[in-house]
Amino acid sequence: MNASWDTYTHYSKQGPQLVYVDRSYHADARLRSYPILVHCVVWPLPVDKFKVPSPSAMELIMAIETKVQFSAESQKTGHYVGRLSFGDITDFNYYTADGLDMIKTFKTSAKLPNGLKRKCSQEADYQWSWYQKALYPRPLDLNKLENEKIRIVLRAHGDNGATRRQVMHTAHFPDSASLEAFATRVTEHGYKVERRSSAPDNSGKWSIVFSQEQAPVVMDIWTWGLRAIVAEHEGEYDGWESPVIPRKNN
Repeated sequence: MNASWDTYTHYSKQGPQLVYVDRSYHADARLRSYPILVHCVVWPLPVDKFKVPSPSAMELIMAIETKVQFSAESQKTGHYVGRLSFGDITDFNYYTADGLDMIKTFKTSAKLPNGLKRKCSQEADYQWSWYQKALYPRPLDLNKLENEKIRIVLRAHGDNGATRRQVMHTAHFPDSASLEAFATRVTEHGYKVERRSSAPDNSGKWSIVFSQEQAPVVMDIWTWGLRAIVAEHEGEYDGWESPVIPRKNN
């Protein structure tokens, strides 16, 4: 698996759903050429107290997806786009030109221990609706996912995420008018503009860096609001940077 793969938990009315998805297909429509969606469901898998796959179940899930993905790629029978786990069930998802070939690949590659069952099905999904609605992160999930990637790096360097510090945010806009309107708006919300473009970059974008004292542990609230304001001005929010504030040793 490469850097385009992400794991996140989505909380629905049915309970927590653990999602593993290749986000690269969302950005590149050329990759979404196969019209048939194949579901291969495996159950019952061991779960922990939170009703998500246990460590032993995760080992088995990863072994299955690795073997099947290798076979699917080498035999060119389909694209593995991700999985959805809820309770003791995990649904492996593939897009393919021939559903029966992909199902055969799964059944011959996924060796299941005694006691586990599997069932595969296929359906037409020309618009990749399942991928977009069930696997790809919803805006709120994506906001949390991007923030947690930064928090993980900070924690690895001994950061105390509860301590406020000056956090730098970046956003890009299609023109100078949009940038200036956003700069005025974000200043009204207590941010300090650190620097902004005086001319577009090579891709035609106008950029701005702005800051405020914030704590990483509650960054989801701040960035959710910022994404909305940036979108109102037709811009693109590009994340945040933070210095490391070491944890104090008692």
